[in-house]
Amino acid sequence: NIKDVFRCFICMEKLKDARLCPHCSKLCCHTCMRRWLCEQRSHCPHCRAHLHIHELVKCRWVEEVTEQLESLKFVSQNNKSHTKIIPEDSCEIHKERLTVFCNTCMTSICHQCALWGGDIHHGHSFQPIEDIYKQCSSKISNEVSAIRQRLSSFVSKAEELDKKIEKTKRAKEIAVQEVQVTFNNIASRLDRQLKHKVEKLRGQKDSLSSQMHSLEQFLCEIDRDISIESLITEDVEIVFDSEVVPRFAHGSFHIKDYTRKKRYGNPLFSRILDTHGLKWRLKVYPNGSGSSSGEFISVFLELHAGPQRTSKYEYRIELVHQGSPHADPKKNIIREFASDFDVGESWGYNRFFRLDLLSREGYLLHDSIQLRFSVRHPSYYARCSDLEWVIDKLEQKHQNVVAELGKLKDVI
Repeated sequence: NIKDVFRCFICMEKLKDARLCPHCSKLCCHTCMRRWLCEQRSHCPHCRAHLHIHELVKCRWVEEVTEQLESLKFVSQNNKSHTKIIPEDSCEIHKERLTVFCNTCMTSICHQCALWGGDIHHGHSFQPIEDIYKQCSSKISNEVSAIRQRLSSFVSKAEELDKKIEKTKRAKEIAVQEVQVTFNNIASRLDRQLKHKVEKLRGQKDSLSSQMHSLEQFLCEIDRDISIESLITEDVEIVFDSEVVPRFAHGSFHIKDYTRKKRYGNPLFSRILDTHGLKWRLKVYPNGSGSSSGEFISVFLELHAGPQRTSKYEYRIELVHQGSPHADPKKNIIREFASDFDVGESWGYNRFFRLDLLSREGYLLHDSIQLRFSVRHPSYYARCSDLEWVIDKLEQKHQNVVAELGKLKDVI
């Protein structure tokens, strides 16, 4: 029927701020469709066509038609009600219709009460109830108009916010595309590096195969050693240069006379590793530290000099296998982590390795152990930030040297 035509197909209620889908021409509330598109999926829930909030068609005629239908319904109901006097609209005393409003008592009365009311309404101020109705209707209409204007402003603001949401989504998609393009370019450059390195290795392999074939033919006649290493003219690194994460800087610490130094319990420090102005060193407790004393060797990495702020760095600590007759690099103990460092602060492992297993498993040889450590910035952005600190420090040092030279010139 006609009610179903002017009913929202989402909430199944009366249309409010009606909108029309440009694909299936179904009517819906603006609020219902906006919530559906923002919180569910970007398509029409009726025809499943792809849809954005700005594509909805505003139907101002729906509100006018609805008001006309309601007014016709109201008129028909009034015509039926005028055929008889409603008990609520009649005077309780005279049983007549209420046609006068008493301003003093703020109540509706009949004309008999106004004229012959006696002491009840004597000297009161009266007005026809039609005038009071018109005044109240005018006030209500003004309030309704003001509310509708405010509602219209809210709707316009909501539409602006919807547009901003769409713009934000598009901006995010553009940013994602830019990041994808950047990483695709990085991946393509890494692929080219891989291709170049593989071609070199294959060339070396072909050279080795040719020489091996020649050696097999004359093996019975040749009584000398051939060094295979001499055939490899260039060592190809298997580490790729990343455009996102910088390389590790490496250092080593060889601790001799380990048994004697373990008895003292004092920490041992490696040589300073300078990484672009930042100074690092390895801090080792041969007999363990704290609760691990006497059971584990404790190894820490210390930021000896750097910027006066907390920064994150990635580090790796490695205990080298020295077992006889041959050392096995696969048995090296490697610990990797990332921590926030301040100047003078140490991070590492209180329980790095058990003391009773050092000699038994080949890590303690000739009363000495060998440690390696590596450290790097988590990104080139962090590295550039620290380099700014180094540059500022060098400029300050340069200014001090220039000032000292000036003083020496004045003395001379």
